[in-house]
Amino acid sequence: METVSVSLRSKILRELLRLSQGTDVIVQSSDGAQFFLTRIMNADTFYINKGADDFDAEIVATRKNTR
Repeated sequence: METVSVSLRSKILRELLRLSQGTDVIVQSSDGAQFFLTRIMNADTFYINKGADDFDAEIVATRKNTR
């Protein structure tokens, strides 16, 4: 995943970001391509390699569960 910083000078971009704070937004280009815009509170949840040790620990804990 890539993070892109944008300027808020563009009125349409400013409006799209404002809309996405309250609801998910599908942006459709003139050629029909669609893009999903949503607000995220913590980008760390999108990085798969982060937290891999937590997953391993969860597997160990699950295996110990005798219930």
